Amino acid sequence: MPIIYLLDEDPSVCETIQIMLETEEWEVRTFETPDEFFSRYNKITPDIVITDYHLPEYTGLDLLKKIHRQSPEIEVIIITESGDQETALSAMRAGAYDYIKKPLNIKELRLVVEKALHSKKIGDKLSYFYNQQRKMFGFGDLIGGSPEKQRVFKIIRMVSESKDTPVVIRGETGTGKELAARSIHANGARNTEPFIEVNCAAFQESLLESELFGYEQGAFTDARKSKRGHVFPG
Repeated sequence: MPIIYLLDEDPSVCETIQIMLETEEWEVRTFETPDEFFSRYNKITPDIVITDYHLPEYTGLDLLKKIHRQSPEIEVIIITESGDQETALSAMRAGAYDYIKKPLNIKELRLVVEKALHSKKIGDKLSYFYNQQRKMFGFGDLIGGSPEKQRVFKIIRMVSESKDTPVVIRGETGTGKELAARSIHANGARNTEPFIEVNCAAFQESLLESELFGYEQGAFTDARKSKRGHVFPG
């Protein structure tokens, strides 16, 4: 049974929405404060969250961002004040599934919840199939069942086992060079160290060495103080 969490500091609003939404197929749980919400959220994860934008010590946008940091698959619906278009747009840009304006239209809210549940159901299925494919044919975030891909995964495993082997990855744009590099790092002995990504094309050739490896004060004319590099930050 899908679980819907509703957060609004007005208990009468919570009660009204709960009565109108709760059915034999949906379970609705209400909360009046973010602290109360998260104390329950950390025990039972909902499928859908409906939250008012204006909350004590929080905004609905803050809540949305915190939820998506922990569980990006959860669909969040924001309740906004009528005419507050900027708030609604900010919520959508931050990843809200949709927004509902006050005064609430329960039929509209029910329709949005139905669509959000359908969207989450599809997302859960895709996530399941992706994980199954990754178990069968994948390596890290890379997936592929072809002999060519399996050879690439074999090379990545081999290179990952070495602490001292420098690696150059070549390929056309979009072929997954960065994913391969991250897989080598994630499966290697240094996976507890940070993965440092540097766009070398963004630097002039004369500055590239100092940007990558840093320099000491006085190393050249304009080196007034020491600078850490991207690759060996010290």
